[in-house]
Amino acid sequence: MPIERTEKVRIEISINGPLIMHPENGEPFKVNPNTLLVFIDETGEESFNDINMPFFGFGGLIVPCLDYYDLVENPWHDFKKEFFGTVEHPLHAADLSQPVSQDLINAFNKFFTDYSFGRFAITCTDRTLNRINTSIENVIAGCIWDRIKEVANKMKWFDILILIEENKRLIPSIKQEFMSKTPQNSRYQKIPVRYYTILKDSNFAGLEVADFIAHTAGRQARVMRDHLFDKTVERKQPDFEHVFNSKLHPISYFNISRISYKDQNGG
Repeated sequence: MPIERTEKVRIEISINGPLIMHPENGEPFKVNPNTLLVFIDETGEESFNDINMPFFGFGGLIVPCLDYYDLVENPWHDFKKEFFGTVEHPLHAADLSQPVSQDLINAFNKFFTDYSFGRFAITCTDRTLNRINTSIENVIAGCIWDRIKEVANKMKWFDILILIEENKRLIPSIKQEFMSKTPQNSRYQKIPVRYYTILKDSNFAGLEVADFIAHTAGRQARVMRDHLFDKTVERKQPDFEHVFNSKLHPISYFNISRISYKDQNGG
């Protein structure tokens, strides 16, 4: 089954009830408990024009709809209430006041350690060698599927619902790459997939958590870029080790150092 066309969507959440999707065009529908929810957010810019963010990529979380409230929505709201006093105000990693207090860092680490939803990311930097005639955003968008499949294959589910924050700059590339895929599971069976963009004012917990995952992956990519040949530098940052702990959670992270055709020295 091909991926359905992109639509903007609002999400309604009832306490301990189903997720209800409200597409801009069409009737609302309830999400199946066996649906795998995938939230995606970007980090950095594909132009690499910001010297403070010489990286670009996508990151996100994967969780069965049945477990979404227990593993994401409820604990994230509890965390926001404790440290920010409200769940209504959007929370983004880049907007946190610096330096971040140790108590807040510990709380973030505890959330990502205690709640075992899947997490994934794909990144590159301004030092990534691109030897093919394809834009970096298309390459990265195309690689998202490999990360999603690696995590999804460790879970039980029936179909996939991909949710990404509306972004006029990047959505065309993402849509192009996603539409060109025929998703298959590990048994080479076609995967039913729906794909929607979430309106920016939705203030949705899943997307906020995806933002922090993507941000963490971007920070890790910057360290790998800056210390590419320095073996004395610890490559994994503390926040990265908490978010992408393969011993506790299903994870998939990959940083691209070179993009080339397969016959170019095995790249």
